Amino acid sequence: MLRVVCLLLLAFIAIMGCTTDQSKRRTPYIIGQNGQWESLNLCGKENNVSGFSDDLLREIGRVEGITMQVVSTNQSPVITLLNQEGIDAVLTSLATSGQNMRRYDFSQPYFLAGPVLVIRKNASYTSLDQMKAKDIGFERGNVWALQLANTADAVFLPYDDILRAFDDLQKGSLDGVVVDAVVGYRLVGGIYRTVLKIAGPPLVPMALRLVVEKGKNEELIQHFNHGLEVVKKDGLYTKMLHYWGLFDAEDPSSALYEGEPNY
Repeated sequence: MLRVVCLLLLAFIAIMGCTTDQSKRRTPYIIGQNGQWESLNLCGKENNVSGFSDDLLREIGRVEGITMQVVSTNQSPVITLLNQEGIDAVLTSLATSGQNMRRYDFSQPYFLAGPVLVIRKNASYTSLDQMKAKDIGFERGNVWALQLANTADAVFLPYDDILRAFDDLQKGSLDGVVVDAVVGYRLVGGIYRTVLKIAGPPLVPMALRLVVEKGKNEELIQHFNHGLEVVKKDGLYTKMLHYWGLFDAEDPSSALYEGEPNY
């Protein structure tokens, strides 16, 4: 009887070992990426976002014990790459609408952009809702600002030169400026760092995520989300953003990164 029990135990261990080995993916996950980052206004920072995305995938892969290989493409919209054989996921700013959620699985956002509200350092506003009848500057033709102007109670004033709007905000002629996050963080972290600040997260968040077809490669989404959480907790995420001249739009103080941009 003892011999039978031992044989059964050994067989169970062998089966479990085979199952474990088979569950480990030995081939790389292939990730599609359009380096123009369609739908995002990155104001010349497209290569920075691409570099940051590549580094982030590598670090998440290191944490999770997997390999993710990025394939760059000009195909637009990049989400259509999921129809091609051999593409496991894409990096995209595709909105998490009800229809899209029925077709795709989305990771947690790993980079946020969109319009932000810039105010003076001594102001306490955190959103446009608090700025009824206040004067808000924006660059003429900015689509997001025009949309916000239709829903906010503030007075939106167009400028041909966004730097003039920032100067007027500094002098007190304006109460705020709505501007694309890339521009806002660059200016607030530069020549206006002692007088202006970002009021809060993007007013209309545009999030980059890892996206897969519904019901396929769900384990990749799990790996990505867990690895992203780890690199954020250990501070590496912030260091990588700094290295690539980017920002954490969930943390407005990231406009004032200090120190050497190395990781």
